This record gives sequence, structure tokens and C-alpha cells, in this order.
Amino acid sequence: MIACCFETICGYDLDESGILKAWAQIMGTDDDVVNWFHGNKLWKMARDPLEPLWIKGGGHCNLALYPDYIHHLCWFTQEMKNMNTKI
Repeated sequence: MIACCFETICGYDLDESGILKAWAQIMGTDDDVVNWFHGNKLWKMARDPLEPLWIKGGGHCNLALYPDYIHHLCWFTQEMKNMNTKI
């Protein structure tokens, strides 16, 4: 089971029950709800972080309009597949 939460922190870990949890961080630099500096701080605190995506000019609700968004989600999905095959 994989639990994903976008725009949180970027990384992966096993919880107490051994379930793999993963995070993909994708934030817009022009987000007027959650400043991307907050996301960057969380990413720096993550243990074993995966590469985040900061979308230049992206807002809070329009990130799917940027081609890099889909590319990063595909990359993240592939990372999760690779990770599951190693467990």
C-alpha cells in the first residue's frame, strides 16, 4: 500500500506498521495560499527526500496546467514502482 500526499513533504518512509508512505512535493512559486518557501523548508527537513518540483509562476490551483507537473507525477510514480520492487 502506498499513501501519497502531494504538496506536503517529499520523501518516503515506513510507518510503524511497515506501510510505505511517500510524498511528492509540487508547489507553485506564485502560490498565494501556501508560500513555496514553506514547502522548501519542509522538504529540507524530510528524511531521504525525493526531488521536489517548484513550478515557476504556478499558483495554488493551476499546477496541472504546466507540462512539468505531469512529467514530475510520472517520475514520482516510477520511483514508487522501483521502490516497491526493492522491498
